[in-house]
Amino acid sequence: MADSTLQLPNSLVIQNVAEWKERFVALLANGGLPSLDASPLKDIDTAGLQLLLAVAVEAEKQGSTINWESTSSELQDFAKVLGVTEPLNLEPA
Repeated sequence: MADSTLQLPNSLVIQNVAEWKERFVALLANGGLPSLDASPLKDIDTAGLQLLLAVAVEAEKQGSTINWESTSSELQDFAKVLGVTEPLNLEPA
């Protein structure tokens, strides 16, 4: 697993989710998912959350989990509302 940190954008929405999917696919294909810094993330929609869930599922298939360096309240709140804090390995708020 990579030791670096990947900083997420301030917006992870349908307009940019394909770009971020490519990044995650490349990282997972190379066997290393860095810690994620979601502190800048202020705008996330269901497409963005679905991408993070897909990353979590693929990481689990590889025997890993998403490790968060930090998160935003927006991510925490949205994940809690949709009931996906556990699959995303987010701390209960």
